[in-house]
Amino acid sequence: MLLTLKDIYDAEVAKTSAGEDFDLLNSIVVDPGHLLTIQLVSVENRTNAYTTLQTGITSGGNFQALLDEDAPAAEGVYYFRWRILVTAGHMLTSKLIGCTAGDYIRMHMQGYLYELGV
Repeated sequence: MLLTLKDIYDAEVAKTSAGEDFDLLNSIVVDPGHLLTIQLVSVENRTNAYTTLQTGITSGGNFQALLDEDAPAAEGVYYFRWRILVTAGHMLTSKLIGCTAGDYIRMHMQGYLYELGV
């Protein structure tokens, strides 16, 4: 199988927490015939500390955590330098558990988007 570099992936997702049980920050959903490789992920809550940070893959509404951080500090930026392969139909997700309503939360991702060929 041949991989052809289609684009450099450098994206940020940010929002204000609604104060529910957890908040999700998601990458793009990878299109069929493509592969997204994430080289670096950073996640932060600029406002308050929270209970747990989980980063992993979501597919069809099912979340599979790959990385966990317990009791992240307020204004702490948590970096993950680990190659994560995101295949077609899936997306990278950070799940922030225990945020307070009004918290500003953010995820930044860097990697490469490849096109798969035969």
